[in-house]
Amino acid sequence: MDETCGGWSREQDVQGHPEIQKICDMVKPHVEIKVGKIFEEFTAKRFISQVVAGMNYIIKVHVGGSVFVLVKVFQALPYEGGVLTLGVCQYPKEEGDPLTPS
Repeated sequence: MDETCGGWSREQDVQGHPEIQKICDMVKPHVEIKVGKIFEEFTAKRFISQVVAGMNYIIKVHVGGSVFVLVKVFQALPYEGGVLTLGVCQYPKEEGDPLTPS
């Protein structure tokens, strides 16, 4: 990842970043509650990240058919336990929708 402190990275494919899918797997139940829908598929596709006092991520997740959800997740620093906090969820989205901080 080639972000600078405070700025958002360029959009990246999840391939080669297995930690992004792991984050998605962990927040999936919370996303489902937030949007009021159970997803059989929940596959991370693209993301941007931002270094802060931890890491912010906006992740585009494929949830079936041509439908996506954008999730914003904050990951605390390792010495703070690396806790994940789910922020804004945007649903439904399309594959071509941009990853934009909200």
